[in-house]
Amino acid sequence: MEETVEELVTKHTRRELEEMAVQLGIQNIGGTKAQLAESIIEARKKAPPQIVEPRPAEVQLKPEERKEAPATAVEVKPAAPAEVPSAAQGRGVRARQESIRRKSAELRSAGVAIRDEGVSRMAKSVSALKKSIEEQAAENKKGIAKIRTGVRQMKLSIGKTSEELRKAGERIREEGARELNEGLRKFRADLDSQIRENRDAVSRMGSGAAEIRSAMDKMSIDFKKSGERIREEGAKELNEGLRKFRADLDSQIRENRDAISKMNTAARELHSRALALRDEMQRYVEQDVNKYIRDFYYG
Repeated sequence: MEETVEELVTKHTRRELEEMAVQLGIQNIGGTKAQLAESIIEARKKAPPQIVEPRPAEVQLKPEERKEAPATAVEVKPAAPAEVPSAAQGRGVRARQESIRRKSAELRSAGVAIRDEGVSRMAKSVSALKKSIEEQAAENKKGIAKIRTGVRQMKLSIGKTSEELRKAGERIREEGARELNEGLRKFRADLDSQIRENRDAVSRMGSGAAEIRSAMDKMSIDFKKSGERIREEGAKELNEGLRKFRADLDSQIRENRDAISKMNTAARELHSRALALRDEMQRYVEQDVNKYIRDFYYG
């Protein structure tokens, strides 16, 4: 029973599959294991069945008896060329297998050499890494010592700075209190001066208010007189305007009456013309049209 693709992939290694492909004459042995297994199955299906008859004479005879083999050997019928592989083909397959074995041995040796070289290089790298780690640890120790020294110096500097800031703060507070007291003194003096100025201004405002009040009274009298004069002149001009408006209105009424009479005359004239036109049209329909139709059909 032939193997399936899955059985070939699971039971055989890549190298075994390549050897099978070479034996079957497959030239392209690249691709994945599954593709190689499919190629092997297809080649097996297409390969003709090989029938090789045994040659007992060649198998049983010893080397010293082979000279007499042609006389005593059993005659073997040659098989069809398509069914029996030739000796050259057998030697080619065996040579290819031997070449593959040698190539595999070379690849195995090269892999071992590469692995040994990689291990050697890895050991050197690990040794260099350890050395760099140790050097870095020593540097870190030195850095930690320097950091501790820096921290102590920073603490001393912070303490010194804090003391200086405290003294500066006290000095600023004293100077601020002194300047604040001086400012308050000046503010009180300015406030007293401003109060005196406000009192003088209030007194001046009182006299100014009296002057404003008298000026307003005078202005009110002047406004009253001006209003009476304006009212009288306005009434006079209003009466004159009404008189002119009545005269113009009477004139316009007379003109409208004349226009209405003219419009009535024109309307009567238009009515008479319309009646004449109607009579003319009626006469034309009754006489001329009938005459035209009679002459057109019976003339």
